[in-house]
Amino acid sequence: IKDTTTFYSSNTSDSNYKNTLKQLVLPEGYASYYINMEYYDNIETIVMPKSYTKITYFALNDSNSPYAKKVEELDFSAENIDLSSCTYLRFNPREGSLKKFSIEGKTIKNSLANSTSSTGSTFANILYRSSSSIGSPVEEINFNNITVDTVTKYFGCLNDYNYNYPISTKGYKFIGTNMQLLTTTRFNPIYLGDAEELDFSNSYMPNVTEMYMYHTSSGSTDLQHLKTIKLNNIIAPKLTNMSTAFAYHKKLEKVELKDFDTSKVTTMASMFLNCEKLNSESVDFTALNTESVTTMADMFDGCKSMEEYPNISSFNTEKVTTMKEMFHLNDKLKSLNLTG
Repeated sequence: IKDTTTFYSSNTSDSNYKNTLKQLVLPEGYASYYINMEYYDNIETIVMPKSYTKITYFALNDSNSPYAKKVEELDFSAENIDLSSCTYLRFNPREGSLKKFSIEGKTIKNSLANSTSSTGSTFANILYRSSSSIGSPVEEINFNNITVDTVTKYFGCLNDYNYNYPISTKGYKFIGTNMQLLTTTRFNPIYLGDAEELDFSNSYMPNVTEMYMYHTSSGSTDLQHLKTIKLNNIIAPKLTNMSTAFAYHKKLEKVELKDFDTSKVTTMASMFLNCEKLNSESVDFTALNTESVTTMADMFDGCKSMEEYPNISSFNTEKVTTMKEMFHLNDKLKSLNLTG
């Protein structure tokens, strides 16, 4: 494609021509362009430009149907690709071949944050799933080192409904390391579908006051395949609420919290509620600073695989006022070390 800043087609009348297109080479040297790749079912590769390019719109689908189903990788991480003014970035992985998607190192402005209500905005809706979705063999979604300076509420990468349908046929790894979520107040990484691992290590969240990692909507299966969460070296100086932070993840086997400062957290109620697969080696509880915590009610409620808890004698409980049902429904629990 040359000498154009817009590549758009959604007219099915020339479908015979469209079905012959195997490779799309995006133009170089333009300030911006608009791309809509609807109905190009046989594209196998998309070659990104090598010189500075500001992408304002990129779509490989409409709202319900998959296109370019043979594309295995979409990588916007090159330094010359500017997404700061992008208003639309979407790909439907349904029934496709997508294995890797990356916006590593990009700055995300309000244009890609979907306004949800007066309570804040959400960053999601990039990978779109529709009903009857059967997913693609997605292995990795990479948001490493991105900067988001307009999102205050939810954080994710999928459309903000139909979250019960899979994006991956095998479970995938979400890389959100070294992120800067500058305006986010509620770190609620949902809309991540059937991810098996989330890694947010080394991220900076200066305004986050509450953190939890599940979808509150009734009947949601979002993140129900999650096995590992990594939150090492998180900087969140205003974080006070970790109630239900890791709750309801029945397949969760490991949580990493090394160098995560929780000294200002006041509630850890139901923090690991119904994490049925967690065992004595799953979490290093010595990494938790509990000096400001006032409630630990239901903290380990429903952790049915725990036979012997890790040593939690490092917990500072001076300000704790309730431990109601802290170990409720821990059917296999045989021993608990509370010495200090």
